[in-house]
Amino acid sequence: MDYKDYQCDSQGIELNELEELFEDARYNNYHHNHCDNHDHHNHCDHHDHNHGCCDDGRDCCKRPQPKPIPKKGTIEVQSLLGCSDGEPISGMPIELYKVDCNTGFELVDCKYTDRCGKVCFKCLEDGLYAVKQPVDRCYFEAPEYYPCYEVCISPRNKYAKVVIINKLRDREDCNRPPIRCRCNSEASCQ
Repeated sequence: MDYKDYQCDSQGIELNELEELFEDARYNNYHHNHCDNHDHHNHCDHHDHNHGCCDDGRDCCKRPQPKPIPKKGTIEVQSLLGCSDGEPISGMPIELYKVDCNTGFELVDCKYTDRCGKVCFKCLEDGLYAVKQPVDRCYFEAPEYYPCYEVCISPRNKYAKVVIINKLRDREDCNRPPIRCRCNSEASCQ
């Protein structure tokens, strides 16, 4: 596969600079394969004597490197009212679970949505996560999750967004206590 088959998504280096780097690497490999004798190497007329370095010994060919991919993932969740204007719902508990095929669901964190109806879970390890919004069934129908309630954080996907749509239900007579998130303490549910 040729280097042109790779895509360069980095913002720190231009594609033509990348091509120059590959060309330099090809030239240096060709040159060092054909100039293996060190005495000949010093007197090679197709090679400059400082081996691509500046006179003061530092490497002048340093190019900006692409930004490293973040090691931790982020899941952003937004809770909206299922009406024509999609009004954000503040103060809704959002629970985040890590999905494990062997042990099932493990609660990672839970937070309440802000005034914009958003909550953000950061510093997540790679793995499969499930987002859940407990709702009072006296007031709301079962929430709908878009694109899905499950999110995969992987080396290639460090960010995901889930939108939760809540539709109001005709009020029924209910004597249920208010819904709270399932955190170990209320202090961690902020």
